Amino acid sequence: MAPALAMALALALIARSAAPALAIDPINWSDYPANPVLASGDHQPSRPSVAFDPNKFGAAIGGHAYLMWAQRGEGGGITVWGSNDGINWAFRGQAAGPSWPNQFDFSKARSPRVLYDPGGFGGGTAKFKIWFWNGTEARGADGKESGWGIWHASSLDGLVWVANQSITGRLAGNGFRVVGPADVIYQPGAPNSGASPFGYSYVMLYLVKDGRDNRIGLSLAYSANGVDWTRYGSGWVLGPGAAAEWDSRNVTSASIVRNPDGTYGLWYAGDDGTSGGLGLGIGYAFSNDGLTWTKLPSGPLFNPILKLSPGSWRGSACYAPRVLYSPAKFNGFGDSVYYKMWYSGRSGGSYAIGYATIGPSYAFYLPSGLNSLDCRGVGADALISLSTSTDGTLAISRSSTSPAGPPPAGLRSLSKFISIESTGLSISWPATLRVYYEDSEVPPDVDPASLKLYRWDGSSWTPLPTASGSELGKKYLQAQITALGAFAPMGNALNVQVYQVRYGSASYGVRIVTNSTLSGFLYDEARQLMNFTVSGPDGTTGYCRASFAKALISGTPVVFIDGREVTYAPWSANETHYQVYFLYLHSAHSVTIGGSNTIPELWAPQLPAAIALAAAALALRRIGPRRARIPLSSYGGAIAENRRR
Repeated sequence: MAPALAMALALALIARSAAPALAIDPINWSDYPANPVLASGDHQPSRPSVAFDPNKFGAAIGGHAYLMWAQRGEGGGITVWGSNDGINWAFRGQAAGPSWPNQFDFSKARSPRVLYDPGGFGGGTAKFKIWFWNGTEARGADGKESGWGIWHASSLDGLVWVANQSITGRLAGNGFRVVGPADVIYQPGAPNSGASPFGYSYVMLYLVKDGRDNRIGLSLAYSANGVDWTRYGSGWVLGPGAAAEWDSRNVTSASIVRNPDGTYGLWYAGDDGTSGGLGLGIGYAFSNDGLTWTKLPSGPLFNPILKLSPGSWRGSACYAPRVLYSPAKFNGFGDSVYYKMWYSGRSGGSYAIGYATIGPSYAFYLPSGLNSLDCRGVGADALISLSTSTDGTLAISRSSTSPAGPPPAGLRSLSKFISIESTGLSISWPATLRVYYEDSEVPPDVDPASLKLYRWDGSSWTPLPTASGSELGKKYLQAQITALGAFAPMGNALNVQVYQVRYGSASYGVRIVTNSTLSGFLYDEARQLMNFTVSGPDGTTGYCRASFAKALISGTPVVFIDGREVTYAPWSANETHYQVYFLYLHSAHSVTIGGSNTIPELWAPQLPAAIALAAAALALRRIGPRRARIPLSSYGGAIAENRRR
C-alpha cells in the first residue's frame, strides 16, 4: 500500500483515541539499497550512536561530518567511525579511558549515547559527552541510589574519555533494575527549574527491567548537569505492548527527536521474546509533550516500520535505531533529507549497521577527477558522468511529480523527475546525463518516438539534444548538460479517442491513439467496418494505433486509406482484442478498418464519398489482381518508422 494511504489509515485509527497529531510521516523510510553500510569483521558493530556537525567537529577525528560510536556485538567495547556522507565509514579507533580501579574500563562499555556541543555544554573544554551501560543490572531498592549501572564521561575528541563516573539518582523502584541508557537530549539554555523534565538541560530515556517478569520498558529522567538525575514518575513512560503484540516482551533501544513543530518522535526496538531480547523490528511512537506517548497501531502497514528480513543481514534481529533531524538537510553531506536513521541488524552471530532516510534522495561523496555515478541501484534510474577538480557531494533524487513547473502545452512527462544538486564540487562542463526507462513507463497518450530530455531553466522546461539507446534491458535517453538542476523525459501528447459502438446486443469501446485530428467516426454494424477521417499538417508523419474487440470485424484486421489497402499495418491480438498500427503522410485522409473476411457493398449514398471509395476498395480486395495497394515507397520515412516500432 502507498505510504500516503497507510498514513491516512494510521491517522484515522489514532484519531479515535484523541491522541496527539503526527508531526511527520514516520512510515515512509527509504532503506538504503546497498545495506548494511557498516559490517566490519571482528569489530562486529552494533547499537550505533551517531552525531553530525557540518563544521566536522573542529577536525576532531580526521575531519568527518559524521561520527559513529558502535558497541562490539553484544559484548563490551566501543569503536569509533567517521564519514562524510553517512554511508561510507572509516574506522577511527577504539574508545579509551583510564582503567579500574579508579574509573570504568572502556573495553567493557556498552550501549553508548554520545552528544556533541561546540560550545562545550555551557562553556567547558570538553565538546563530547557519553552515557553508557556497564553491563550490570543495577537493582532498585527503597532508600538507595540505583543509577550506578549507567556511567558518564567527557572527551575533547570523541575518542579518549576522561572523568568517567557513575551517574547518581534513584532511577528504579523496588524490584526493578536499570539496564542502560536509551537516548539523551541536550537543551542548551534550559532554566533547570520547574516541574517539567523538559525544562532541564538533559533529558534521558533509559531501560528499566521489571524483576517480576523480566520485561523491559523505557523510563525518563532529567538533570541539570548530566550526572545527577531525577526520575520522572514512578514507572515506564513507554512500556511493552499487550499480549500477542510484536513488542509484548520488551521495548528497548530507542531514539528520541524533537520535531520542528515542537512535538516528539520516538523510534524504538521491540520484541515478543523470540529475538533473543534484541528486537523483531523498529516501531514508532509520538507525543505532544515527550511524556505521554502513543504508539502507531501494530500490523503490516504500521508498527514495526522496519522489520526482520529473513536470510539477510538483519535476518535474526532488527533493533537499536539512532535518528537525527537536520533543518538544513545535513548541509550537503550525504542525502539531502531532514531525517536519517542508522540501526542494528544481526544474522546469526554477525552484527552490522544499516541506514535509512525519510525521502527518496541519495547523495554521494565524490573525489576530484573523472566520476561516473550509476544511480539505478538506488531508484533514481539515472547515470551521470562528470569531471571535478574538487571533492564534494552530489545529491540525486527522483520524484513522480514535478519539482518545478508543469510540462509545456502539448507535452507529457513519464512521471520521472530527476533532481541533481552538488555541494563543494567544481565541475568541468559539459557532463553527460543518462535517464533510463522501460516501455511500461511510457503513458499511452505519449508518443515514444518523440521522447527527449528536458531541463528546468528556472522559468520553463527546455529540450536538450537527446540521443537514445538501450542497455541491460532498459532504454535510455542521453544528453550533454552544462548545469545541474531538474531533468525529466517528456514526449508529445497524443490524441486519444474512445468511441462506444454496438454490435448485436453488446456495446464495445474502440480506442484510437493518434497524433492526427480525428473526426467523423462511424461504425457500420452490417458490414463490420470502422470509418473515420484523419488530418494534420501537410508533409508530416501521422499514425494511428487502434484497439477494438475482435467481435467488431470479421477475420484479421485490414486497413484502407483513401480507398487503398495499407500493405504494412502490423497488428497484434490477445484473447478478446486486436490492436493495429499504421502510418501515413499528413493531409486529410479517409480511413476504413475492416476484417479480412469482409465483403463490402456500396452503401447508402448519403455517406461521404470517401467512405464509399473505401468500401469499393474492399470489394476490389476480394476480386484479387485488380486491387490497388499503396506501395511502401509512397510513405518513405513513415514506413521506416513503422518498421522500428
